[in-house]
Amino acid sequence: ALRIVTLVSMPTQIANSILPPLMSHLYSQGRLQELERIVRKTTTLIAALMLLVLLPLAFCGGPILAILFGPAYREGGAVIAYLALGQAAMVVAGSSGFLLIMTSHQRAAAAISTSATVVYIPVAVIATEFYGAAGAAFAFMCVTMGMKIAQVLFAHARIGIWTQFDVRGLNPAGLRHLAWKPLERTVKAQSGPAA
Repeated sequence: ALRIVTLVSMPTQIANSILPPLMSHLYSQGRLQELERIVRKTTTLIAALMLLVLLPLAFCGGPILAILFGPAYREGGAVIAYLALGQAAMVVAGSSGFLLIMTSHQRAAAAISTSATVVYIPVAVIATEFYGAAGAAFAFMCVTMGMKIAQVLFAHARIGIWTQFDVRGLNPAGLRHLAWKPLERTVKAQSGPAA
């Protein structure tokens, strides 16, 4: 179940490998509106695509596992549902953790992540004792949601930027001008005039 959910998160991992240098560059130049627009539109595009996979896993995980791996795996439906919902929270929140790190708020990002880990370990142990793997997955989902909410709120409070999914970006005009146009302009500006 974890492998399936992790595989689905590949677009987020790709975006998180591309966006950080751009975040740092735009932040250092004080171009916060452009930074927010790029981060939110990228988040919206990735979330719209990934939610098409994560939501069916969350609500039909058991039957999907049974089809893919056999009837014995149907019981993993609750586990994959909680993992998918936790992953959906990460996707919808956007690159808030990377934004904090790339704008000199790495201590806050580390404190939030460390706090989440400190909370997760005992909660997961207790939940696993009573509910098995589903309990551990439920603990992961809850702690992940709390961590991402904290990162998004802290990023907005300290930097003035929202990073989460923006449903307004799903309208046809918003889809036409997703992050790629501003991203293309920024990359051209960074590389200088063509030779």
